Amino acid sequence: DVWRVAASAGISASFAGAEFPANAQGPTSEEPLVVLDVETFAGLEYRRRAYAEEAIRAILSVPLAVRGRTGGGVTFYYRESQPNPIDVMIAQALGHLAAAAISSAELYAEQEALQRATVRSASRARFLAELSERLSSLDDARNLETLATLTVPTLADWCIVHLLDDSGTLRPLAVVNADPEKIAMAREYGARYPMRRDHPSGAYQVVRTGQPVLIEHIDEQRLMAAAQNDEHLALLRDSGVHSLMLVPLTAGESVFGVMAFAMAQPGRGYDRDDLAFAQDLARRASLGVENARLYRQAQ
Repeated sequence: DVWRVAASAGISASFAGAEFPANAQGPTSEEPLVVLDVETFAGLEYRRRAYAEEAIRAILSVPLAVRGRTGGGVTFYYRESQPNPIDVMIAQALGHLAAAAISSAELYAEQEALQRATVRSASRARFLAELSERLSSLDDARNLETLATLTVPTLADWCIVHLLDDSGTLRPLAVVNADPEKIAMAREYGARYPMRRDHPSGAYQVVRTGQPVLIEHIDEQRLMAAAQNDEHLALLRDSGVHSLMLVPLTAGESVFGVMAFAMAQPGRGYDRDDLAFAQDLARRASLGVENARLYRQAQ
């Protein structure tokens, strides 16, 4: 939407920090832009005051065409002289070098992302295979506990399964973490500070709507909104949870529980792909629960 300076030298911070519309004069064509006099060149009226304050007399700008698209440029400003044909040739060469460097960096980043995606897909395929083997029991509670246990640490640092009781209250069935002491503390403080039914993005919202909740980053504002008092806020901070997914467990059109997945380790967070995977797990778990219930009814 706007042109923005990514790197600069020799100009003031205020000039470098200015933004202007993308449809304004800029290096959008394949040819260099040569402005011998900024005062008379048509199309630069919106920047003339800034040029005057910076004592800029002339401009030479070359496009950065990265992998067939132009999304930037390298601009040289002249205060005492004007660009000559040699300057234009040198600027174009520098622009080509810069574009090639950016292209190489993008390709490298894409290759790394593809490798990470491949590793994650393989890991999740193994996870689903193990889950299929372990969810053979017709005990629905055991199935949910098994699923929660398997998700740590592959998908989460914390996994908590809540089920609705007859009063419509969510009760924890399984609380899983790699540290047993943390599990005991979580159960203790969960009983002291039960989940708020009116929270706009909490587990009860999932129950009401049947829709999952993804919080990619839990900031201080969210912690304060969730805390019931100062002690609760301190506990939430100490937990280190910074990314969260809540997905419904459903039987037909009804929600009978919620699975919570949380990340507490730095550098790990959830995205839309993770949410889709968590929803798939919840559907599998829900099907297992429904099969177990139907089996008991048949018996």
